Amino acid sequence: METTINLIKLAPIYLDKIVDIYCRVHGGDFDSTKDRFECHVTYEGYQGLVAVDENDKVHGFVYGYTSLPDQSKVQYEKWLGSLK
Repeated sequence: METTINLIKLAPIYLDKIVDIYCRVHGGDFDSTKDRFECHVTYEGYQGLVAVDENDKVHGFVYGYTSLPDQSKVQYEKWLGSLK
């Protein structure tokens, strides 16, 4: 049986499901991860998509937002600065 996956705008009804997926893949506390996701949706340029099948089962998600000025430089130093 073939499953059809649709990409739709990430809506609040999917938040718990995507946080659960994120925590299972990356680890972390559910509540603090959910708080962070709820904060991210308020950022300028935020866009999110969720992949769901005909039974509304979540198969994946993606989201992003516009970084603040110099945020990339700060994050680069934090994450990769030790590799210099």
